[in-house]
Amino acid sequence: MKPESDNGQKILKGKSISKGYSTGSAFLYQDILSRNLHYYSIEKEDVSRELARIKEAFGRVLEDIESLEKNVKDELGREQAGIFKAHAEILKDKVLLEDIEKELKTELVNAEHAVKNVFRRWANKFRAAKNEMVKSKAEDMEDLSRKVLCSFMRCEVNILENIPPGSVIVARRLLPSDTVRLKRKNVNGIVVEQGSPVSHSAIIARSLGIPGVAEVKGALGEINRGDELILDGYKGTVIKNPTGKEKTFYGEVIDKEKKVQEKLIKKAGNIAKTRDEKLIKVYANIASVEDVKVAVSRGCDGIGLLRIEQLYMYSKILPDEKYLVKNLSRILKPAENKLVTLRLLDIGADKQLPYIDIEDEPSPVLGLRGVRLLLKYKNLLMTQLKAAYILSKDHQIRLLVPIVTFHQEIEELRQIATECKRQLKIRYGLKRKDIPIGAMIETPAAVENIEKIADVSDFLSIGTNDLVQYSVAAGRDNPNVSEYYEKGSDLAMKYIHRVRRSAARHGIECSVCGEMASELKWIKPLIDVGINVLSVSPYLIPLIKDSIRKI
Repeated sequence: MKPESDNGQKILKGKSISKGYSTGSAFLYQDILSRNLHYYSIEKEDVSRELARIKEAFGRVLEDIESLEKNVKDELGREQAGIFKAHAEILKDKVLLEDIEKELKTELVNAEHAVKNVFRRWANKFRAAKNEMVKSKAEDMEDLSRKVLCSFMRCEVNILENIPPGSVIVARRLLPSDTVRLKRKNVNGIVVEQGSPVSHSAIIARSLGIPGVAEVKGALGEINRGDELILDGYKGTVIKNPTGKEKTFYGEVIDKEKKVQEKLIKKAGNIAKTRDEKLIKVYANIASVEDVKVAVSRGCDGIGLLRIEQLYMYSKILPDEKYLVKNLSRILKPAENKLVTLRLLDIGADKQLPYIDIEDEPSPVLGLRGVRLLLKYKNLLMTQLKAAYILSKDHQIRLLVPIVTFHQEIEELRQIATECKRQLKIRYGLKRKDIPIGAMIETPAAVENIEKIADVSDFLSIGTNDLVQYSVAAGRDNPNVSEYYEKGSDLAMKYIHRVRRSAARHGIECSVCGEMASELKWIKPLIDVGINVLSVSPYLIPLIKDSIRKI
């Protein structure tokens, strides 16, 4: 690390998670519970005013919670709605309000600080309990604290939606729930203290087509809001308050890179063939209407992965069939007649929904995820299946089932899909053909069962991110085992070869939609083992196609 110069220039080193160069203004992002809230002292006569503000905030949050409770009870049942009833009871607890009033009177601080202090105290008290059920209430207190504080500030739980244009996000780490409302036009780069090349921070940076640098130790301490930053996504460095010479150099480099990108985009509409005439399809991984527009403008051959988690995370209540059809129709409008692979909801592990209470698990990444969760909550699954059948009238839809382990999961899902078709026919008179259903291969167990899974699937898609982490038992978001994860790709290639051979025997398509498909060094090895369909970030399509043509 270079010493600071007179203008406060400093070079922070990390690891590249998304290539490219960019400049921008630092936007520091922290969870609301760890932010420095506006603090002010109050007089004794102000206590009643601050208490009234607290009661008003409680009322707004209570209204939202009761609405959520009804929505979840209607969609998923009474048991799932129980968490919201419990949250409502906490807010109605007279002892809690008395404790907050006491805090106001003794500490003479504003409402926000009184709420934050008392809720934190209660959470710590619950966390110290020996009884596991009592201990679990600590998270409820933190969740409610966020809601009440956000109600004070009249903000959404996530502030990334309204960041200024030209921002470089600086954070400890980013989760799916953090980035659900992120707007590409406002973000020039991502800098995180924690993360790996396959962490969510990395995936979001690449999907947005922006540079990203991870493992920048102490970034939140070293960088101040508004600092001018240059990101070098090739070297994995962040320059804080660059010198005039550095600005000139990187300005020229960015212009040059932009011109190269423009040339690649012009050729991207053409099909991609290797030099020995092997056709390779390049699909796009998308989650929004902006993604689809970019994918189509950059020559995608289809949509290989439509993630619907964003729709669920964006919604304050559990989406129903009407909501899904309306929003998916909007997203898919620019896709025209292209093939669309709609992946059924894949939540669990690092992707949580505020209105579905998944029981705390010791190892969430090994727990109730993907198809396991969908088959447990069948109403949740049926809503998605019905929406897909309705959309199939105007779009070439196929369904991808996440985290498949056994062939019986696909068989059970097919039976539920048949029932959904029957209900649509009775309700609307709709007659729909069967939609192709494919399995996402993401675990060594699925590879071991591949013959039986392929036998009941219409296509296969290999998710390399999870396949690698499960193969080497190394979490992709855990920097302590990143070297293990990186070595896992070689092992994954053996699995990919085996899955591709099975798909060929059954005469079905086999694509790779994980991050390995986006890395230039893996494209030739993937093609060598017989993969002829890759699904990547829309922004990478021109580069991937160009790389294929050179093989």
